[in-house]
Amino acid sequence: MKNVCKLMLLLLTIPSYGQDIKECNVYPSNIEENMWFEKYDAATNTIKNINFLVLSDGNNSKDVTPAFTVKLYLYQKDKEPIYIKTYELEGQYHMGSREYKNVNISLAAFTIPPGVYRLGVHVNADLSFKEDESDNAMLFNGNIVIGGAKTAAPNQNTSEESEE
Repeated sequence: MKNVCKLMLLLLTIPSYGQDIKECNVYPSNIEENMWFEKYDAATNTIKNINFLVLSDGNNSKDVTPAFTVKLYLYQKDKEPIYIKTYELEGQYHMGSREYKNVNISLAAFTIPPGVYRLGVHVNADLSFKEDESDNAMLFNGNIVIGGAKTAAPNQNTSEESEE
């Protein structure tokens, strides 16, 4: 019991250098080298080799954001996005990044109407905390054609950059 008391006293006297949970702006990288996918394989109904980066602002690299979600989705102009993958993040260090590499997503479990889509990423998609939402969603380059003709290569379509 004496040792436990000494340990507790020692822990109380050590300065706290721990991390604080604080809100800050989180967003996907808008640099093409950090955000791309290889192709959509119609034969396996899979989007292959998705790569993207989630960034955060802040003013202290020891602080961490509250928990938040990152969602990948398919987007068609003037239609609601179809969310195809959700990541639950416990938080991210301020001024930090989180990289997602070589992600493959099968669309077999989804009922997706035929058409031309764009792949997108939405950071803090569930608005888990208050931040600048103007840069939270971004579309990847390239079209994904479902139930139709050949898919365009990702680097052939560079129109719209963001949706929200």
